[in-house]
Amino acid sequence: MRVLPQHPLLMGALLATAVVAGCGSSESETAGGGMEIPSSLAVGDSFSVRILDGSGVAKAGASVRIVAGDQWDELVTQGRSPVLDSALTDREGVARFVLSSERVFLLAETAEGAVIRSLDTNDTLSGAGEAVMRLAATRELRLAGAGADSGVARAQGVALFGTPWVARSDAEGSLILRGIPPGSYTPVLPGNLSMESRIGTTLLLPEGEAHTLLSAVVHFGQGNEIPFHDFNEPRVSLVLEPLHPGGFLWASTTASTDPALLFTREAGDAFLRQANVGEPLTNFGFTAGVEERAWPLDSAVVVRFRARGSGAWSFRVNSLDAAGQPIRWMKELTLGTDWSTLRIPLSDLHAASDTSLHFPGGEQGIPDLYWQSAGPGQIDIDDVWLEGVSLKNWSGL
Repeated sequence: MRVLPQHPLLMGALLATAVVAGCGSSESETAGGGMEIPSSLAVGDSFSVRILDGSGVAKAGASVRIVAGDQWDELVTQGRSPVLDSALTDREGVARFVLSSERVFLLAETAEGAVIRSLDTNDTLSGAGEAVMRLAATRELRLAGAGADSGVARAQGVALFGTPWVARSDAEGSLILRGIPPGSYTPVLPGNLSMESRIGTTLLLPEGEAHTLLSAVVHFGQGNEIPFHDFNEPRVSLVLEPLHPGGFLWASTTASTDPALLFTREAGDAFLRQANVGEPLTNFGFTAGVEERAWPLDSAVVVRFRARGSGAWSFRVNSLDAAGQPIRWMKELTLGTDWSTLRIPLSDLHAASDTSLHFPGGEQGIPDLYWQSAGPGQIDIDDVWLEGVSLKNWSGL
């Protein structure tokens, strides 16, 4: 079992959630009072996809496509389709496939709606090895690059990671995608054999009326950086989706453990705000997941974010050593009353227990990234980016 950061209130909340989840009825219970045992997946295993309409009725004739996950960027960069397989559902709404790689995306489309989800070898399906997906009304999405990226986006087109969709510029210069179901999407400026793909800030497409148009301005990084979170959508449980499955934002103080309360908006911009009003310890940050998940940041060089505030705060990451044991690394922050961009080279982090021991790099992964204060003060955090990590080398999806 992977060890989370030392924030006991968070651990208590997670434990309570687990206890509640284990009580009462479940969708996996059978009519006879038994229970289907969930099955884990491995590459080469057969699985099925069952498509339901909005009323929960099996949908025959739905088009189901299996889209590459860990191979997506390689295929798109080469100008090849990222669709690995496809089939139509039978009269019971079922299509059958074989899992060909560790992570894929399942995309189902009909004239009435669509649905998309990721599937990887960490997931469990029903005892029958079935993924059940319900169709939802689709939307139209207009994309625009921010600043200098506007022209690049119109010239190259913008793809959505984990999908076969690419928005091309129309006669009026608009980048519009049609038939997009609700979900989180990462826009990408596709690369080529000599240029790496550039990743944009993740978009959250909520449920809504069919075919309504939503507009979004996307900030794209360079080829060697990934936008971790810009907080413009208060996504507590969708950190880096769909690039990385799972992950959540957490907070730990004696006053509140509700991370949704961290989100603050000022002059139209959203960011995180946390205060320590005399607590022995205040933490907040991101965890990759509760089942030994970790962000593959072995190649990351710098964590960059905007910050302002007062008091003695530190930036921290947890990593796992070769034996799988957690090591806590930290760097003290210097904050002012005005926003400033802080670039924290991971090599500047020292062990929390030994200031002479510095982050060596090449760790197995970083499951936790967070901020901590042991005294009074307040901190605002915005626009977290990871430098030295590209979509091309983003392994361990």
